[in-house]
Amino acid sequence: MKPKLLLGLALVLGGLAGCCSTTGNFRNRMEQAATAALPKGMQQTKFAYIGDIQTDQGTYHIAEQNQILTNMMAPRGLPTRLLLFSDNARLVAVYEADVATSDRPLWCEGSRIYIAGFSLWHFADSVNHRIPPDPRLARLFSGTDQTPTGNAIDFSSGPLNPFLTREKRYGSSGGTEDNPWNKP
Repeated sequence: MKPKLLLGLALVLGGLAGCCSTTGNFRNRMEQAATAALPKGMQQTKFAYIGDIQTDQGTYHIAEQNQILTNMMAPRGLPTRLLLFSDNARLVAVYEADVATSDRPLWCEGSRIYIAGFSLWHFADSVNHRIPPDPRLARLFSGTDQTPTGNAIDFSSGPLNPFLTREKRYGSSGGTEDNPWNKP
């Protein structure tokens, strides 16, 4: 073969290989890890990658998961789950929305996951193991019979040390005129 033909063939094949995306493969590996970790009697109905967060322990990839109880004539849905994955698609942490909360994660920015509206979240191991509020939020609710709620979960201290907070952000709080730090 002529050198120019070989060079042209190498460039074409190299260009085609550059078009292949590993993002889809990474997402599939995350979904496989999430499905494998489902408790018995559960079926995944939604798996959506929503973004990345940066923590003092590195970058983590965030997905939203919905699941239902199986073996029922009318399967029931369970609370939304937030799944945190490492760079090698290993499931690192799982958090669930409070049963009374129908709010969903919207986007990730910096170390935070923004939620639609004010809500409560807990570690997936127990509904009694709630994500703690930041100190400012705890003070806002002190002296009331209400539980602190927030519209953002901050993971700046790592995937296993989140805290619930509030931030004035369009689409996540009550709007740009809302002051999320008003007394409940």
